[in-house]
Amino acid sequence: MNLLIVSLSFLLLISIFIHFFLWDSYFLSPTIFHLNFNEVNYASRNKLASILCLVLPFCYSNFVRKKSLSNIFSFLIITLSVFYTFSRMTLLAYVAILTLFCFSPQKKTVTHFIFILLITLTLSITLKFGPQEYLGLKRKGDIQISETERVDKIKDVKETWFEFSNIGRFGYIKDSISGFIKKPVFGNGLTSYHLNHYQYYPNGKLKRKPTTHNDYAQILYELGSVGSLLFIFIFLVVLKSLFKTYKHNKGILSTRIIQIGTLLFLLNFVNLYSGPLFWFVIGINLNVLGEDQAAD
Repeated sequence: MNLLIVSLSFLLLISIFIHFFLWDSYFLSPTIFHLNFNEVNYASRNKLASILCLVLPFCYSNFVRKKSLSNIFSFLIITLSVFYTFSRMTLLAYVAILTLFCFSPQKKTVTHFIFILLITLTLSITLKFGPQEYLGLKRKGDIQISETERVDKIKDVKETWFEFSNIGRFGYIKDSISGFIKKPVFGNGLTSYHLNHYQYYPNGKLKRKPTTHNDYAQILYELGSVGSLLFIFIFLVVLKSLFKTYKHNKGILSTRIIQIGTLLFLLNFVNLYSGPLFWFVIGINLNVLGEDQAAD
């Protein structure tokens, strides 16, 4: 995991340089890794934001535990990347993760949290950068990756912290609940939300294949009560595995539980359960190491 974090940090450093200095981008995306910048979209940015949130617990734990050059470098780069995505979901998750660590058995987590908070407030006051300035930069990023029709709709919208991104999402969730009520036991089937909610332009051209932006709602719609119970069962198995494997190492146990909690938080805002990232996190936490190995 440490090698993964350091490798990711170097890739993010290169990506930040290219996005900011070469592309004049108002947001950080995974474009440098597998996409043409002109093809970037909200989904790709949100996936990168999710990866940063899921790596952060381990990165922060390493930073608190040992102030090595690699740990400091990784924490600073991932923190900068979280900010540069201009994703409110990611920023909220960042604060939540650091707050949760204050209740972990690791030492000096409260001291680190207060220090980071003071540094953040100092920079905010010095640079005169507050929530409205943050939302202003986020809006520019939204415009930069939007289709022409979408740009025309959002240029004159005065966005607040919670309103804008939720305008369409409540409708998606409402549709998913209506679909669940119609087929409450087994749901409508995998990927059925896409198939049943295609959106078209007036000329008949496909506009988008929407998702709920909320995995809990989408699981209810597609898998019904049975699938939802299986989904809950998966997390119960993961938690049982973690407590059994790491009961003698409270530091690792708390870090992994915070990562699982982060995943549960992200599912409120992005669709992950049908993709590899969700199952990768589930897999690495279904630890098959023996108890003695984990203690080492």
